[in-house]
Amino acid sequence: AALAEAAADLQRSLELEEAQLGAGGVNSLVLNNLGNCKGALGDWDGAKEDYLAAAQDPSMEEVARANYALALFQTGDGVGALREARALVRRDPQFWDMRAAT
Repeated sequence: AALAEAAADLQRSLELEEAQLGAGGVNSLVLNNLGNCKGALGDWDGAKEDYLAAAQDPSMEEVARANYALALFQTGDGVGALREARALVRRDPQFWDMRAAT
């Protein structure tokens, strides 16, 4: 129940930000965390959408894309997950979590 409440709070936060700042003003960290909540609740398709949206922010891109790779794996797209992880390692060879995944 607490996780569902957290997801609802994060969703409401995004709605308030969007109302104030427009779609481009949404906080990528909140989007990424909402994706984490959705994934933990089993909504991996919803999580993928949030991760891709969060990845539009260069400061959140690597973390969000790593989470996106995990969501791909969770939804049965192992090929896509591996492709995403390898792309991250090419960009940042020191991204140890993604290196371990490949």
